[in-house]
Amino acid sequence: MAVQLDLDRTPPLTINAFSGREKEKLSTSPVQSLENQKVRDLAKATLEAKKEIKQGIDDNRKTLKGRMDIKSLDGDFWLISGDFFSMGYLIFEGIKSAFPATVALTAVKVATLVCGIVGGVINIGVGLSCIKQGFGEWKKGNKGLASRLFFDGSIMIL
Repeated sequence: MAVQLDLDRTPPLTINAFSGREKEKLSTSPVQSLENQKVRDLAKATLEAKKEIKQGIDDNRKTLKGRMDIKSLDGDFWLISGDFFSMGYLIFEGIKSAFPATVALTAVKVATLVCGIVGGVINIGVGLSCIKQGFGEWKKGNKGLASRLFFDGSIMIL
């Protein structure tokens, strides 16, 4: 049995019942028509609510404050902070390479260790988030974007 809902259609719906090779068209009773109208109204309300939420997220990402939201894995805060700590690690490694006398300094060792661990943990988290988003895009049918997210996530984890 197949039921097709068209949100813009106002007349009562018809239900197509398939049994073997026959196709019967059953007309809906007033009670079914009222139920179908309720389903259409609920579907419209759900669609509008989802559009409002999506629009709110898009509007929030247009501002710097919205993009740098610490609570959102979709924002740029974690990506930038991971890059910041990775650059800190590279700078301290560069200092140790350029000036061999600094290898013995405890402050340089600790700073290198902290920047390396924090940057690595953040980058692994962002990589896992990319892979998770990739699965979501794959389910939606965006195979190209999903492949890019899988690749980005796996590179960030490595």
